Amino acid sequence: MAWEVARRLRVDATSMIVASTGTIGKPLHLETFTSCVPTLLQGLDFKKENDFVLAKALDYTHPKQLAVSFELGDFICKIGAVFKGNTRVAPNLATTLCFMTTDVNISPEMLQKALGTVVNDTFNQLCIDCVPSPNDCVCILANGKAGNYQISTDDSEYKKFVYALGETMDRICKSLTCNPEEDERPLLCKVKGAKSKKLARDVAKSVVSSSGIPARLSKGEICANDFYGAVASAGERTDETALTVAIVTKNARIVLVEEGKALFVSPEAIKQILQMVEVTVEIVLGKGNYSATGYGRRKRLCEN
Repeated sequence: MAWEVARRLRVDATSMIVASTGTIGKPLHLETFTSCVPTLLQGLDFKKENDFVLAKALDYTHPKQLAVSFELGDFICKIGAVFKGNTRVAPNLATTLCFMTTDVNISPEMLQKALGTVVNDTFNQLCIDCVPSPNDCVCILANGKAGNYQISTDDSEYKKFVYALGETMDRICKSLTCNPEEDERPLLCKVKGAKSKKLARDVAKSVVSSSGIPARLSKGEICANDFYGAVASAGERTDETALTVAIVTKNARIVLVEEGKALFVSPEAIKQILQMVEVTVEIVLGKGNYSATGYGRRKRLCEN
């Protein structure tokens, strides 16, 4: 596929990115693809970005795209993204098809390093249904036209770019956890105070990939033992007596476990806070300085 497109565009085939989607297990016939390449290339037009957005949308009512601006020195830089992902979204792949562009002037080596760094804290922390897809990817292209000096080392400007990229991919992950068609909402887990980055990531991922926690939340129920189990299943010993667990929304915070002890919280208060669109499970381990976020999904709270 890459060679056929590159040959007709007269560019190097290594410049091509192949990202396919479709029915898993059903072969893609090369002849069908190559016969359409001339028509596809005739339609290339940088002004038709909306066609690309809609082509990647799972439906025509909720195409997923976003753009952010940030400063590097005296220059305003931008990152744009188009992405998709709804089912078979699980960690340790890119978990979706995501294409990002930026005008930042940055060397290919540092761009690759930045993407790899941020993916570990965002896309690889995303788990919707615990079923990965075999052919997902995330990529970023930079044209270097923002005007900033080229980022070629791990300096302060590189750190600013990594932060901006991280904020962008955080927003993408949150967007992917929303599924308006099925009335499913984001469930985030923020872990703080871990003794290692790995432990923080593992605990956060354990919560959002649990089958019991999202199911109970959709019923307006919370069980402290679920969170003890999520911490324990991270595979690294931790002190439960220092554990604090809270449910946090934009305007409220309810503490469920404090210093390892479960607290009584009225069912009415729990149901009220779970009516919010975005719910975050906050877990404080109290044994270090590392933190991480997990991205999951829950059903909307349904009242009987």
